[in-house]
Amino acid sequence: MIELGHLAIEVTRNCNMYCAHCLRGDPENAAASIDLLDRLFSQVSHVEHLLLTGGEPSMRSDILHSLVERAKAWGCTIGYFFVATNAKQYHAGFVDALDELYGYCRQPHRCGLSISIDQFHEKADQKALQEYRSLPYYTKTLEKGRLKPYKIVAEGRAQHNGLGNHTFSPKEFLYCYRCSGDRLQVSDTVYINALGDVLLDADLSYERQRKYSIGNLEQTDLFGLLTQRLFVCGSCHTGNIYTLRYQADAGIVDQTAYTQTLYFQNAARAFGAMQSMGRNIYHIPMNAAPEDIPDDLIIREKEVFKENDLDFLEGKRFHYETASGKKLGTVEIILRQIVPEDRDD
Repeated sequence: MIELGHLAIEVTRNCNMYCAHCLRGDPENAAASIDLLDRLFSQVSHVEHLLLTGGEPSMRSDILHSLVERAKAWGCTIGYFFVATNAKQYHAGFVDALDELYGYCRQPHRCGLSISIDQFHEKADQKALQEYRSLPYYTKTLEKGRLKPYKIVAEGRAQHNGLGNHTFSPKEFLYCYRCSGDRLQVSDTVYINALGDVLLDADLSYERQRKYSIGNLEQTDLFGLLTQRLFVCGSCHTGNIYTLRYQADAGIVDQTAYTQTLYFQNAARAFGAMQSMGRNIYHIPMNAAPEDIPDDLIIREKEVFKENDLDFLEGKRFHYETASGKKLGTVEIILRQIVPEDRDD
């Protein structure tokens, strides 16, 4: 059986808005089926964090009801959920389904529903605003008012419209996991789209999802798909210590230059931490109030190579600049291994 720390389920690819910054692309006539939910929950015994995405999830309350029903039927427990809506229309069935899911979650205090409010979304329906905001699990997380360009992923329609300053290199492996016999625990995000495709990345357009899918639940069981993607470092050895150094120029994290070093005994977790640290740079690029971060901030990512450093494993350098060419500084992340002196290879 499988336990998932972060599972994202694409409820539907349909949407009742046509936002210019949408990373998914144009709506498609596809939605998660009961058969897909059965294939999923028959193999998964627990989901800690469930993300319900789309499309616009509120348009398919029937699928949300089925999700709760099938999870219960297969005995899959859920910790908590998060879902965003554009609130263009009020859907009583959507609320009923979320209330049911909320009642089933083991950590209901961590559940969240939020309304996407920014310069790209159409004006929300007043009744939807009032009713959704009154729910015990409502959060203002996505009521941004205005999204800055650095927050937009240049995927799908956003890329077509010239919006967004960055894309992510799709993840190829699972880094945070435990596997013993027929039991698998995964802390990395696993994304199941409406077509049954399994992905290791949630920030991809529909087009790129087709390219980077690691398989489909209709053809292969989830356990088999995930275990084929467990990261194993060929040049790493048991007993090594791994150091992950984060170094930022003055003005990026602090007024002065900043350095932090993390230590790991597990190679996969060290590589996973490096992946997460690189992603977080785009989500929280500078230690400043959002209004103080330049609107035209661009972060350019480059690989770092240290050929003469035998302990070097991987490195990345992030160059901060504005669209006008002003250099703001760099952040460098370096992963190295420390081989014990008493080890005899």
